[in-house]
Amino acid sequence: MRLTLKMVPLVSLITLCLGLLGAGCDGAAFNEVGTQSSDASDAPPSNAPDTSPPVVVIPDRGDAYTPGVAKEGAYGLQVRLMESDPAPKYIGKYTWELELAVTYSGETVPVSGIDLIATPTMPAHGHGTFPPTTAGARNLTTGGWTLVAMDLFMPGLWQIDLRVEWEDPFGRFEGLLTSEVTFEFALDG
Repeated sequence: MRLTLKMVPLVSLITLCLGLLGAGCDGAAFNEVGTQSSDASDAPPSNAPDTSPPVVVIPDRGDAYTPGVAKEGAYGLQVRLMESDPAPKYIGKYTWELELAVTYSGETVPVSGIDLIATPTMPAHGHGTFPPTTAGARNLTTGGWTLVAMDLFMPGLWQIDLRVEWEDPFGRFEGLLTSEVTFEFALDG
């Protein structure tokens, strides 16, 4: 039999169907929430138009940045990103201004942090920065903390883990406490 140009779409369709069957697509029906139905009678007739909404997969874009965005760590520690220069959008060296506070019985008090370390990584790529950490320095003007020259050098989703050692201003816990919070920002090139 000679293959004509009119037969190419039919041959392509048959090849596609056979490929799907070979890949384990057994024609089982899926219900409206996307889970496989145990009863194939739930499936619309094969000649019915597909009225299901398209599935759109949006990659994780991280946290939305606004000055003052906060994260809460162990023991109720709140870490607020008061300012980022530049704003988390493009690659580059970042300076962050942070405030640390804890709320107990309705009262919020600044925390005297003893140590603050940022560890930026790109989990999807399996790497971080060099140097691997950025140490925070006390900002004597604001009473907060400053991270300087945190090098977020490539586009993609960055995860910045902040590890804080601090003392509880309410005296609920003795000794140094350790809390960790994570900010995630997606950067464009």
